[in-house]
Amino acid sequence: MKEIQITLPSDRKTLMDEFIKEFSLIATSYDFGEAFRYELTIDNYQTNMLE
Repeated sequence: MKEIQITLPSDRKTLMDEFIKEFSLIATSYDFGEAFRYELTIDNYQTNMLE
């Protein structure tokens, strides 16, 4: 399994929410006012090798 953390400006939240929904991912999001952080845990088969 892999944990992925993504931090984006607030104006990209809608785009990221659509991406998460499209791929049926489960994410935890944190609101920092001007930015959002998403944390995802995915299985190894869902990505290429990350180093």
